This record gives sequence, structure tokens and C-alpha cells, in this order.
Amino acid sequence: MTTSRDQDRGLTKLTAKLFAPMYVDFDRQLSDAFLRRDAFLDRVISQEIPHLREDLNGKRLSDEANKYISRSLKGLGGRNTPPLRQVSIAVRHETAEGLRAVVEEHNLVRDAFLNRLIALLRASDKLLEALELPKRISRGRSDGTEDMPTSPLRAIEETIWDPFHYLRAACQMRYGHGLHLLEFPVDGFNCYMGDEHVPGARAYTDQKEADEFLLKELEDFEAGFVTAKTQGV
Repeated sequence: MTTSRDQDRGLTKLTAKLFAPMYVDFDRQLSDAFLRRDAFLDRVISQEIPHLREDLNGKRLSDEANKYISRSLKGLGGRNTPPLRQVSIAVRHETAEGLRAVVEEHNLVRDAFLNRLIALLRASDKLLEALELPKRISRGRSDGTEDMPTSPLRAIEETIWDPFHYLRAACQMRYGHGLHLLEFPVDGFNCYMGDEHVPGARAYTDQKEADEFLLKELEDFEAGFVTAKTQGV
């Protein structure tokens, strides 16, 4: 059910049945990473729809396959596992409409896609082994940083407590110092500036005068060089 508050924010409710044990762990991971569930899922779903459409280009699920997948989803868990859990997610209207369109276009089981999306976001070691995909990926970093997990949520978890880790390493490698000594293009964002870079400071004036003197010396030298060359010296 869509509330007036959701409508004011341009949101609509997307109700899905998610595999309960997986959803509980997923919800915990989002909480640990300080991520807002609905906003996060809205962005992930909207970003993934074009990839889903590209992957399924020219393919459409038969009615028989659609029913089989739906039955398989409903049959998950068995006797000792909680049933599917109904969850409402507030998403933008364009996200809901984009999902509806691609589901109709390819005759998908929508909840199968949403469960698959969450499973891939979590990308547990067991799932990655079953899919024969790597748990981590490395690009041969020379800055001393470690490789990254292929699991999206684990990658977020690894960086959440030091979000500037990779940016800091890149800055150190390129400039030989940390992020907060890096001179910003906007002076108002700087943590440190030497007086030689501060207009009005004595060091700035001295540096400017020294630069102008050197420039004048260079101009005089070039002028003398050209004159000598013209005279055949």
C-alpha cells in the first residue's frame, strides 16, 4: 500500500516475497554497513534493469518455464526452514515501471529476479563456489592495497570503516603524501596551504617578486641571445 508520504516523495511500494533466511542476513548486512534498504535496492534495481534486458535480448520465458520457476521459488525451504517473507520496498515510480516493463517483455517471474539480485548482492562463498566464480578479484595493484571481494556487500563492508583507503593509497603513490595535504582546486576546501600560496601573506609576496625577477632575467637572457644570433656572434 502506498502512503501519502511516499507519494509526496515520488515513491511507490514494491511488494515481493523473499527467501526468509537469506533476507534476514541481507537486512543485517545493510544495517551493519549503514545502508538504507529501500534507497539502496531502488538504485540497484534501476541500475540492473538495462543489464537484465541486454542479457535476455531475444529471449522470452515460456509459460511452462515461468510456472516452474514460480513453483520452485514457493517450494524453497521445506519443513525446517521459514517460508518466503513478504517485504514491501519503497522505490521510485520509474524504477517500478522499468521493472514491470522488463518482466512483461521477457515473461519473467519478478520475485525470482529480486531474490536472485539479493543473492548476488550477498554473493556468499558457498554461492560463488557453486557458480564457479572467484571470491576476490585483483588487478595487480602496485600501491600496496589488497584485492577486493567480488561480493558487492562484502566489498562495502571491507571499506566502510576506512572509506578512503584506496583513494589514500593512490594519492600517496602519486604525490608522496596523504589526502589531506592534497591541494584542492577550491581553496576553501584545503586543510593546509603554505603562506607562499596565500595571497596577501608576506611569503606569497616574496615568492611572487622572486618569480617576477626570474621571469625578467629569462626575458633579458632570451633577448640578448636573439640579438647575438642576429649579429652573427
